Amino acid sequence: MAKFIFFQAHPDDLELNCAHLLHYLTSKSTDTHEIRIASLTKGEFGLPGIEYDKYKGDYLASIRVKELNNAAAIHGIPPQNIDWLGYIDGFVDFNKELTTDIALYLNKHNPDVIIAPEALYTWYYHKDHVNTGRSIYYVIRNKLISYTPDLYYYSSLCPNYYSPIDPKNLDLTQKLIACHKTQVWLLKDMKRMLKPVWFISGLHTPVLQKPNSSA
Repeated sequence: MAKFIFFQAHPDDLELNCAHLLHYLTSKSTDTHEIRIASLTKGEFGLPGIEYDKYKGDYLASIRVKELNNAAAIHGIPPQNIDWLGYIDGFVDFNKELTTDIALYLNKHNPDVIIAPEALYTWYYHKDHVNTGRSIYYVIRNKLISYTPDLYYYSSLCPNYYSPIDPKNLDLTQKLIACHKTQVWLLKDMKRMLKPVWFISGLHTPVLQKPNSSA
């Protein structure tokens, strides 16, 4: 049984990037895997415009936690397998505090495989995403943990590993997006970006990148 941890900066990041891989591992694979989701933030500021300021912070965070729980339930992942690392939406900095927290978390759970946001060549250059991926790579490269897990990146513009999608299962993305009601305004727009991004990348299915260990 392999242990997987899917890292995300915000509660909805996995839905357009690697939800089908997550679903395959949890419900379609012939092997049984231990799956965890690690979210750096609760998406406390994930609403557009100052007119929504009164909802931002703890109130929005509580809603987005429930939204992720509902989406994870579609994969069969219980709330106790979702970890919140306590950072604030928009303020995930690449620093010693973050790398130390990541190292402690990985040493606690000892995953065999890590799936994380692309650290450099990404089509969605959000600071929180990039610094999440950078910190994980830094921890592994500098041996801040006691072993070396496999690391794969999603949302990459230079992928080297395909994770194919069965066309019959494309409605899964719609079901997952529907769980994140506070983010539909963003996810619908981002979904329109996927085909152009895949074309630019020379690909036609969602993919992962495995970092070059010599990089």
